[in-house]
Amino acid sequence: MVVLGHLLIEGPVKVLRRKLDMITQWKAWAAELEPAEAELHKSLAPSVAEVVKGKRLLLLDRIAKSLQWPDTRLHQDMTSGFKIVGEEFPSGIFPLEPRPATLTPEELLAQSRSTKPLIWGQINDSPLDANSRELFEITEAEYREKGWLEQPRTWEELELLFGDWLPAKRFGVRQRDKLRPIDDLAANGANSAFAACDKLTLRAFDELVWCATYCEYLCKKEPSTLSSPVVGIKTDRARPLLKTIDLKAAYKQLPLHPEHRRFCVVFLKHPDSSQVRGYASRVLPFGASGSVTCFNRVARLILQEAWILNCNYFDDFPVLELSALSGSADSTAHCIPDLLGFECSTEKEEPFKSSADVLGVTVDLSCEDLSEVRVRNREVKCCEVAASVDEVLDRGAIRSAEIASLFGRIQFLEGQLMGRMGRLALSELRSLGTSGGILKLGDSERHAFQNLRERLLHGPPRAISARPPGANVIVFTGGLRAGGW
Repeated sequence: MVVLGHLLIEGPVKVLRRKLDMITQWKAWAAELEPAEAELHKSLAPSVAEVVKGKRLLLLDRIAKSLQWPDTRLHQDMTSGFKIVGEEFPSGIFPLEPRPATLTPEELLAQSRSTKPLIWGQINDSPLDANSRELFEITEAEYREKGWLEQPRTWEELELLFGDWLPAKRFGVRQRDKLRPIDDLAANGANSAFAACDKLTLRAFDELVWCATYCEYLCKKEPSTLSSPVVGIKTDRARPLLKTIDLKAAYKQLPLHPEHRRFCVVFLKHPDSSQVRGYASRVLPFGASGSVTCFNRVARLILQEAWILNCNYFDDFPVLELSALSGSADSTAHCIPDLLGFECSTEKEEPFKSSADVLGVTVDLSCEDLSEVRVRNREVKCCEVAASVDEVLDRGAIRSAEIASLFGRIQFLEGQLMGRMGRLALSELRSLGTSGGILKLGDSERHAFQNLRERLLHGPPRAISARPPGANVIVFTGGLRAGGW
């Protein structure tokens, strides 16, 4: 909002100058702090130093202080490691919503003496599956190549190293052509010993769409009706464009406190020898409740005051910019993380465009007359869900085990269309979730699935008007029933 305000008041040229001055200042600070950065890294615990190698921690701290950033504990956590059990301190950047833990860290460790052999036994007795070898190879790469995990250890070695510790079962979730490792810190009790304090505010999509509609509105105005340096710029140079910057391996860029490695010892069975070994984690585990707020505290700061219109949703940074400034915004959005030592995913990154995939949907700003922003489901997701629906229709039945997953996917996609027909079709199918076993489809269920499939593949996008709202129209309705009102 601050950047948008300066853009409207000062115009693109002055905002560009502010951006260049800021980057020049931060680069000068980086050079000044280089010797102190080297000494700081030498003083860090080995497990922390391995993870934050290449990160300019003192520069991040100086930037935070120059912005009067309210999260004053961030530098301490970046240098000593983040904790994933115990009480969370208020960060000052999110609203408070305390959620007490059901276990203290001491109770968790005392409990581990009985849960430890139980989880170990479950992992040891579980059969290998189709993903076991790939999951093992990913885990080995995290140890040998990336330094996210420590070397594999036996039960006896872990007992000697930690005394009390917790095994975490690792499983893989297939996401298209990629297997994502998840560490189960709910089953070992670690998540029950985390007392959350902050409530994350995830409004990136709403912020992005609002800014896009407002920019479109300004591009259409005549200088005589609104006084702003943006108004009157040629449309081809003022048209808003967008893209997404994505932090690579988000949680894995942040260190786990050395004393909290004991709460996440990842266990896997070797696909050839069937021996079970444990890898102590050096990074925030994907599966720990505490990792969520820890990561978001860092993410909110990275592109703060970058003088670009950006939002933040976990590791995604949707960026909106006028076409005249898109080149500068692209350079800045990559320069700042690179300067601080954070790695971005550039392999599949798209350039600034009028239509882009953002936060799971496609946001389209290509409307010729700049009258609306269109939001539609990503084509690949629609095709995937439609294929799942086709499979159910071909079988003429649905298994109770797949209902929740399929309905969740349909409901997310249907939510972007905001149509009454879709809601009615979903309500027709909702009763299936209360049954068990294999459920045969009747005519009404089959028709509802066909309706939803058609809407997913051919439904119109949601259109958000770029025109300011006019006078409100209030409609009073009533219903008649037999015998009167």
